[in-house]
Amino acid sequence: MSTTATEAFRSGNPEHAVELATAAVRAAPTQSQARFRLFEMLLFSNQFERADNVLDALQKLDTKAALYIAECRQLLRAEVSRQSYWSSGQQPEFLQGCEPAQALCLRALTELHAQDNVAAATTLEEAENIRPHAPGETNKAEFSDFRDTDDLCAGALEVLTTTGRYFQVPFSRVESASFLPVKCHRDLYWRGCHLNITNGPDGIVYIPAIYGATAALAEHLPERGKLLTGQMTEWTDGDVTRGIGQRLFLAGDEGLTLYDIGELTFKI
Repeated sequence: MSTTATEAFRSGNPEHAVELATAAVRAAPTQSQARFRLFEMLLFSNQFERADNVLDALQKLDTKAALYIAECRQLLRAEVSRQSYWSSGQQPEFLQGCEPAQALCLRALTELHAQDNVAAATTLEEAENIRPHAPGETNKAEFSDFRDTDDLCAGALEVLTTTGRYFQVPFSRVESASFLPVKCHRDLYWRGCHLNITNGPDGIVYIPAIYGATAALAEHLPERGKLLTGQMTEWTDGDVTRGIGQRLFLAGDEGLTLYDIGELTFKI
């Protein structure tokens, strides 16, 4: 029995998943579903330019899916901005300005890029000391604080919009997040949610489910494939804790992935 792209994905082999999805497109070039699957597999391999080319072909092939394809292209544009932040320090956008703790996290990332880990650890310790705690409730369980387990984005939610923009939003400014059902592989890469911001906008946005530096940090790890496909989480050793693979939050002392959360509310 031949292996499918989905099976290769589940086994933690994103490159083989891309190969199989590509073969499926060649076998049925007029089937839009095959091209959508190839687009999804390319996301997990960080092949964003090729993914955009697939969407371009889809736009010409399936006019009925034009709105969904346009949304994918805008999310891809936002993802490229996000990847530029993690790889080269290109700044994200902020709502209502950059908070002091966020500014320190930006500085720490610059220090890491300069290979000054000691300075980065000191900066992140300062950021953690001034980071506003975010008490609230998720899945009917209360927590005293909510943060990302990655020190570089401990106090902020990474947000991609359907207008192609990449934001970092402090948890202390979030009123609530209601997560949408997972329907396809794209939802395992970007989790949709209805986000409400204190004294700010509300609407459907997408939260990256996989840490931005995963491709680089997982390169020589034995579980690289599982990390790239977001099926597990590892952390870097040393003074600075960086997440690799599936994003993990701490709600109090409980670790939660994006897929463990249905409703998330914060006490303003």
